[in-house]
Amino acid sequence: MPEDARDLAVPPIPTAPPLTLREAVVAELEKGGLDPVLPEHSAWVTAGLVAGDAEVHLAIDSCDEREMVWAFGHLRGRVPADRRAAVAELLTHINYGTVGTSFDLDFSDGAVRIRGMLDGITPAEGRRIDRLVASIARGVERWYAAIMAVAFGDSDPAAACERELLVAASAGNR
Repeated sequence: MPEDARDLAVPPIPTAPPLTLREAVVAELEKGGLDPVLPEHSAWVTAGLVAGDAEVHLAIDSCDEREMVWAFGHLRGRVPADRRAAVAELLTHINYGTVGTSFDLDFSDGAVRIRGMLDGITPAEGRRIDRLVASIARGVERWYAAIMAVAFGDSDPAAACERELLVAASAGNR
């Protein structure tokens, strides 16, 4: 008989690390409380994301051979045709001071997206995927009000950007 009850304890079974980047994406989204969807016949992983007042459709693709992950956050709604040039100007101001992610506007349908990419990533580096998704969420949360003010109001793009930068600075953010 063992002298100590600890001798009888069964060690925990370690969980296997993800074998592919797609598996790592799914694991990180689940850890973050998101519900990943894996569409049939597609390498993409999608999920809904709420960032402040914005609902974002997240779409993530990966390639193990190239060690790359691409993430796109699609904002709901479309910019009216007569405001697309103003929103494009705003996104240019925003992207000038942004590192790691960038916004873009599809002039054909008015869709606004934020995108980011990871290069040289392996499935064992899931934490980097989590940080990429968090960067997309922070970018949308920070700039959503300014984008909406320009897209659906009459705000000047430069003034809307400046207002947001002042709000961020007063809150101690950059």
